Amino acid sequence: MKTWDERAGNYLTWREGFSFNLIKRNLIYTPILKMILKKKLKEINPKLLLEVGCGPGRLFDLYNNIESVCIDSSEKMLVRANGLMENKKHSNITLLLMDICNQESFFKKFDLFFDVVITSNVLLHIPHNKIDAAIKNICGVAINVICVEWVEPNANEREGCYLHDYESLFGKHGFFVNDSLKIPFEKQIMYHFVSGGE
Repeated sequence: MKTWDERAGNYLTWREGFSFNLIKRNLIYTPILKMILKKKLKEINPKLLLEVGCGPGRLFDLYNNIESVCIDSSEKMLVRANGLMENKKHSNITLLLMDICNQESFFKKFDLFFDVVITSNVLLHIPHNKIDAAIKNICGVAINVICVEWVEPNANEREGCYLHDYESLFGKHGFFVNDSLKIPFEKQIMYHFVSGGE
């Protein structure tokens, strides 16, 4: 599988290659996802937001008027995201190169709580032996977590996609499901986890 740095140049662009899946993702899935996330963000009304795995910044237009920190483990993805910020003047967004699975550097960087942490199609790329560390790090700085992930990945583990039990993983770290919503046309669920679970 190509690394995210190798995929960064064409990721989420028409240069990836013309296909039905690309049309569906860019013209149907992404607008629906943004509409659902926008409604959820309005409900939560966060003052401080963290996006884990922001990639090239496809969700940045949802963060207007929200102080936001967006992290990614790919330097080249952040270069693309930075270009988008300059074009749209997202002065409310801070970009950081960071691996969510690295607990030591993650907690050293943040000595605060985010009103909401967002992951969208990120956690499925984390192997089983690292997913608990990633979720522990998210829960360590979050009040709310919006997690949009595949419940039946299209690809298998050899291609870098992993199926996880998000309710159990977040529950282990004291977060419970406030609500969930199946994403139309996809085998995905948007979970809204809230701290305070047993």
